[in-house]
Amino acid sequence: MELVRSYQKVTGYVLTSIKGNPIATSSIFDDFGNPNHKPTAFKQFNNATVISLTWDNRRNWVNGGDRLINWDSNNYYSNDNFRPHLFISHYDSFTLKNACLTWKLKVENEDMIASGEISNIILTPGEAKEAGIAEVILPEVTKPTKILLSVKLSGGTAEITNEWPFWIFPKELLKPVSSQILINDPLHLLSGLEKIYSDLAHSSVEDENSSKPKVIVTSLLQSHHYEYMKQGGKVLYIQRGEGEFPINNLPFWRESIQLFHSHLVVDCFPHENHTGMALYGVASDTAFDRSSLPENSPLIDRLDARTFELSNYLFEAQIGDGKLIATTLRFEGGLGAQPSGIRYNPAGLYLLESIINYLIES
Repeated sequence: MELVRSYQKVTGYVLTSIKGNPIATSSIFDDFGNPNHKPTAFKQFNNATVISLTWDNRRNWVNGGDRLINWDSNNYYSNDNFRPHLFISHYDSFTLKNACLTWKLKVENEDMIASGEISNIILTPGEAKEAGIAEVILPEVTKPTKILLSVKLSGGTAEITNEWPFWIFPKELLKPVSSQILINDPLHLLSGLEKIYSDLAHSSVEDENSSKPKVIVTSLLQSHHYEYMKQGGKVLYIQRGEGEFPINNLPFWRESIQLFHSHLVVDCFPHENHTGMALYGVASDTAFDRSSLPENSPLIDRLDARTFELSNYLFEAQIGDGKLIATTLRFEGGLGAQPSGIRYNPAGLYLLESIINYLIES
């Protein structure tokens, strides 16, 4: 809804479900007629005057052309440049004169990172425009860290507020162990990873047999990988579409909930036991058919809200003396408006690094 309010020519919207039902739980009232949101929270994104965020375009040189790329505005690396554009949509009956917009960025429940003020804002009824930019260099972190951007507009008949969470992820967690990893990626899902880890080896079957890595990351699981695991090797298998294991084609955000099982990999990722925006860049439209998988320990499951059937996004299996972790999650993004590759997907890269580190240490 905030995105809709950031378009000057859009002057209204329709909610398809005012009361909750199994296929549309994003409603205003529940089954008993009680509000799903506190009025103060609802007014942050649905009021006569609303503050929203827009973002910079980013570009990259791709196949000889200068192109716009998708990137994840919800998740960042340590020391990234954070540049939200503060946008005001004003549909009240009066002209907003000499208004003041203040913003604060802080670590959740901790210290302030930065703050600022934009003054002398004027908006006429029906006007929607950018007020200014809040620009900050984010701090260095050693674990996923939640930050909150809060804004307040003063000068009208009432103060208008809004708040958004973001995540900062640590960088280059594989530097100390990169020599123990081989990448076997015939589908090129991890294209761009070499720009982050220039010394990371990309392998053929012969390389896998001769160098004896601790972990192989592959997008095509083959018979020699099973032999490698039986002898104690560890494999991370990324399945995109049809592959080694049967899949179901299913929406990630709609008509389902995700179940996060306690595990070293899952527990270090900031999922907060719900599908928040930390998962935006890794969300997948395929999930493993659990009934067809080998004996395994599920790490992240999908429970269908219509059929109550379980599917799987991430599992671990013992293969001989070794281990397999398999997933349909998208470290590379690339689906719809997801980030254009793993370089622009901080949450995806962090999850990949966490799985590899777990396999090396286990």
